[in-house]
Amino acid sequence: MRRGVHLFKISLILALLQTWACAVSITITGHGSADGTWDVTTVTGTFNTLQSQLETQEWWVDRALAIVFANELGASLGTPNNPLSGLYYGPYFGYDPYGSYNTWFIAYRPPSYFIDSSISNTFSGIWAVASRAAVPDTGSTAALLGAGVVALALARRRLG
Repeated sequence: MRRGVHLFKISLILALLQTWACAVSITITGHGSADGTWDVTTVTGTFNTLQSQLETQEWWVDRALAIVFANELGASLGTPNNPLSGLYYGPYFGYDPYGSYNTWFIAYRPPSYFIDSSISNTFSGIWAVASRAAVPDTGSTAALLGAGVVALALARRRLG
C-alpha cells in the first residue's frame, strides 16, 4: 500500500510541475490571421544568413504588425541588442528590405519606446522569430497516467 501511495505522490508532483521553455508565449488579438498565441524566441546572426527564416515571420512586410508583436513581447526576452549607440534594445523584428544592403526592423527599448530603424544585412544581431503555440498540456495527461499506475498497483496487490 505504501508503494502505491508513493507512486501516486510522485505522479501528482510530476503532473503539477511546469516544463521549462526557451520561448515566451504572447497573445495577439484584433489582427486577423495573426490572432492567437505565439511562442517567440530569438536567433542570432546576420540578415543575410537568416534571411529565409526571417522572411517567413508573420510580421514580414507588415510594419504595423511588427510593432504589435514587439509591443506584446516587450522586454520578456531581455534587451540583448547593443548597437554602437550604447543603448540596449530587444530582439529585432525585421519587417522589410531597405535597398539591397539593409533591412528595416522594429525593436523594443525599455521602458516603453520603440525604435524603427534599419540594419546592415551583414551586421550580426539578435532577431525575434515566432511560431504558433501548440495547445498546452494542462497536466491532466500525466495525472491520469499516475492515477492509472496507482490503480494497477492496487489491483495487482489485491489479486496477488
